Amino acid sequence: MNKTLLSLAIACSLNAAGLATSFAADSFLIRHVRVFDGEKILKDKNVLIADGKIRDLDFKGKPSADTHIVEGQGRTLLPGLIDAHVHAFQDLDLPLLFGVTTQIDMFNNVKLVASINEKMRKGENHDQADLISAGTLATAPGGHGTEYGMPIPTLTKPEEAQAWVDARIAEGSHFIKIVLEHGNEQHPFNSLDAATVKALVKAAHLRHKLAVVHIGNLEEAKDAMDAGADALVHLFAGKQISDQDMRALVKSARDRHAFIIPTSSVLESIAGVKEDDILNDTRMTALLNKAQLQPLNSPYRARADADMLKVPNMMTAAMHAAGIPILAGTDAGNAGTQYGASLHHELASLVKAGLSPAAALASATSVPAHAFGLKDRGRIAKGYKADLLLVSGEPDQDISASRNIVEVWKDGGRVTQQREQKIQEWHA
Repeated sequence: MNKTLLSLAIACSLNAAGLATSFAADSFLIRHVRVFDGEKILKDKNVLIADGKIRDLDFKGKPSADTHIVEGQGRTLLPGLIDAHVHAFQDLDLPLLFGVTTQIDMFNNVKLVASINEKMRKGENHDQADLISAGTLATAPGGHGTEYGMPIPTLTKPEEAQAWVDARIAEGSHFIKIVLEHGNEQHPFNSLDAATVKALVKAAHLRHKLAVVHIGNLEEAKDAMDAGADALVHLFAGKQISDQDMRALVKSARDRHAFIIPTSSVLESIAGVKEDDILNDTRMTALLNKAQLQPLNSPYRARADADMLKVPNMMTAAMHAAGIPILAGTDAGNAGTQYGASLHHELASLVKAGLSPAAALASATSVPAHAFGLKDRGRIAKGYKADLLLVSGEPDQDISASRNIVEVWKDGGRVTQQREQKIQEWHA
């Protein structure tokens, strides 16, 4: 996460989070549409939406006179997309333009999280993606997470774990994010020891909260699994890994029923690989102004070394083949990424790593909703939130069709007008 951007953006983000926005949930019928319900394709459905909810997945009657009709022929209806790893400290309205209706935030300013939590509690968060946040992360003094200019309550020993977790829950954290990273010779970090990580996991579980772990290499990934973590929120860059090590990590994750967020997008940035598919796609770039395009042109590594992606791609494929849940997450907020747009790149990267297009779509809908206990989204089913994405084509066959955005709805309200307005503003 860029330190300067973070410190400058917090105040602006807090102001944006507090803006009042007019909103009206539409009553509408999406007629004769293919539906990806979060798991499988349903053909030729009539989906009825009312009062911000999905009312009927296969409506057969005659719609009322005030029901707006949306034609679905040649199109696919998806649940609103979920980016399972971001740091949402700016551009809070941007994800919706790309059909991302929920962001799982892995570290953020507590005041911003509290403000968004309150809007969500009141049902007033229609102009932004919902934010499910860890709030403050668990790290050691001088550890990763302390370098961004915000005061971070750190800890050093297992005995501090329960009080630390309880304080985060009181602040509004939805889950607990733990940092287990020692850095490298060029950028070393202090890190929590194994006993403290294990105590934090236990403390989170005692309060019925997920405990997910940031790692930077194989040994840290092993230690996180040994501590009982519910997830690894990154894989790690590398050119080679032994079959024995890969099998052992896959077995450990599977045995512990853990889920994995590979964050291919940020690992590619670390390898110096740009998201050229986004940068060369006017479906994506038309929604970004010059300042928002800049991070995509500025990966962490100046010279590309695509071989650094061999290990995470192999591990993603192996974990998916073993039945371990794979979640699409970008680590947006970091160099080389952008909110919303990078999730479409992440889907393509997961397909490149070995997931089918349908599995990649599930990794950004039903799979993260299940993993994080979000029971009202990630599926197209009766009673679920009408967070929806309508695209032309068949993204379950060609993942790039996720970018053919026709309509986006948040809680049943159209985002399309907002998309069109942004395009005009950026390119006037």
